[in-house]
Amino acid sequence: MRPKVTEKTIILPLLNGVDARERMKVHLNKGHILPACVYVSAYIEEPGVVVQNGTPGKIILSPDPTRPPPVEF
Repeated sequence: MRPKVTEKTIILPLLNGVDARERMKVHLNKGHILPACVYVSAYIEEPGVVVQNGTPGKIILSPDPTRPPPVEF
């Protein structure tokens, strides 16, 4: 991914953990890595069966706290 990232690239790290942005920042010196998370309303009913409660998931993000945004949000 690193060769494709430019100063205007926006990256949404939708990973588990509160430090995903910081872990990615160590490997990328360009681009805007936005703090982001995914909320999914689902549960495991039994092994191999995942049930979504009907509520659509949400992606929540905020600006990169260390850089001005390349575009208006």
